Amino acid sequence: MTAPQIPDANTAPDANPAAGSWAERNYRSLKIAVILMGVMIVLGLIVIFATIVNRMSGDGSAPEVAPLVVAVPDDVAKLLGADGEIISTVVDGSRMAIVVKRPEGHAVIVVDLRSGKVLNVIGGGAGR
Repeated sequence: MTAPQIPDANTAPDANPAAGSWAERNYRSLKIAVILMGVMIVLGLIVIFATIVNRMSGDGSAPEVAPLVVAVPDDVAKLLGADGEIISTVVDGSRMAIVVKRPEGHAVIVVDLRSGKVLNVIGGGAGR
């Protein structure tokens, strides 16, 4: 008695002819997707390197900021006096701190920029 013949998968006639066309379409769409992703990666790297080169080729200086001009209120002028000297100023939001050198010593005058009023005087004969 002979063993039954099992058809070979490579030589057997295709039972479902539509399966081959689905595999071909799937393969083609995957191929297109891979190519597009590769192109996107290359373009992304070009943008990154162009940005790096652009930033490194700049002159390195920060853009100039327009100077802040603030009128000194009369109260500050009285506290400063004729013999006082403004050493430095710092603006933080709506307040300005003015460091003043007077004969009595250094003082810090805190001014509200919206109203122009003196909020506080710290150090150096504040009760002037």
